[in-house]
Amino acid sequence: MSYEINIGDILACSGESEPSERIKWYNRVCGVRGLAAEISHVAMGAAAQQVWESTTLNKWCDKSGVQINPFDEWLENYNGRVWVRRLKVYGNDFNRESVLMRIERWQHKLIGTPYEHGIPGWWELALCIPRWNFWNKTGYVHCSQGDAEVYKYADLCDMEVNSSNMPPWTFWIGGPFDESLRGCELGGMERLK
Repeated sequence: MSYEINIGDILACSGESEPSERIKWYNRVCGVRGLAAEISHVAMGAAAQQVWESTTLNKWCDKSGVQINPFDEWLENYNGRVWVRRLKVYGNDFNRESVLMRIERWQHKLIGTPYEHGIPGWWELALCIPRWNFWNKTGYVHCSQGDAEVYKYADLCDMEVNSSNMPPWTFWIGGPFDESLRGCELGGMERLK
């Protein structure tokens, strides 16, 4: 089955790998409830039916860090459940096209940036839950931080983006990311897989 994905659509994922299970466990320990607690990864739609994401290692394509891959292949190879939240930009067609161009430009600027991993990544995860904001960016990008940076560059959110305030569950409906949106909205969760 083939689905359409558009630039800026948010993909919320519940992975089945050991690191994903740890993130979901940590979400629950820290008070996140329902399906939001199951979100362990986020990605984003890119041009030409592709997925933009930052991840450790996609074994099926042998890439790590910030990358773009064909959406159908990505979805087929993702080990877990996937939902999409469709981006709706307010205003006229010119405004929408301008926003989509900024999203695409920033996605391409970050391609090849290493993924946050190892001990610093686990410290960042630990700091995400209480949302302590003294931890600065390291120059590496984890999944939800990357999505938020793209939205910020496109002038679609006013959230202060850093490594310590962006756990993946923040992209669930009604989460902190929704509260920071401006000039746009994200639709409900549409299950893809």
